[in-house]
Amino acid sequence: MATLGTTIDRIAAELRGRTDLSSNISDAIRSAIQHYETFVLPWNQIRDWKAFTTVSGTQWYSLTSNFLRFAHFKLTYNNHYISLIPKTLQWIEEQDTAVSPSTGAPNFYTIFANEVRLFPTPGGSYTAVGHYISRLATLSASTTAAANSWLTSGEPLIRARAVADIRINLLNQSLAISELSMMLQTGEDGYLSVREKQAHQSVLRDTRAKSGTGKLQAHHI
Repeated sequence: MATLGTTIDRIAAELRGRTDLSSNISDAIRSAIQHYETFVLPWNQIRDWKAFTTVSGTQWYSLTSNFLRFAHFKLTYNNHYISLIPKTLQWIEEQDTAVSPSTGAPNFYTIFANEVRLFPTPGGSYTAVGHYISRLATLSASTTAAANSWLTSGEPLIRARAVADIRINLLNQSLAISELSMMLQTGEDGYLSVREKQAHQSVLRDTRAKSGTGKLQAHHI
């Protein structure tokens, strides 16, 4: 199992033994994780989470601290599902003009300040159920034994991006910069290197292969 320390060592070896860059490499690893954490990937999905039960007349509900985004969000009522449509807070505010809003079955939602607002305002008790993207535990820079799924299941992807980050932004290596420039010209501006793109595509292929077993298929949202 890869840990922060072993991943740092692997990257240092790829950079021709640059053990003097351990702190920079650690930062690049965490930056790579931050870049990908809002993507739907096999290791950051929470399925069928019962988020809360609505209260008549209450618009806002708190979300769990590791919540990032919903992949799908719905309500259950009388043994039926009501799929909720995401909207901006501005849109909901423009629709909900009454000081004392009318209540009913919600059809829309928005996320703001780690809370979800439903619209129309719930007129009864509904159970909110969602598939969401979870923020995994933060890796401490001072704990090289730290590990999470980003450094087990996602290690090749994170390592590829971190290596490219160091080569481009710290070492100013001309070949790495030229590769990035080429990818920008071809519209692949989400990646820092061809290797990173290939690692990401490999993760997506694996996820699609599993989608037939009932697992969520990966998409960026």
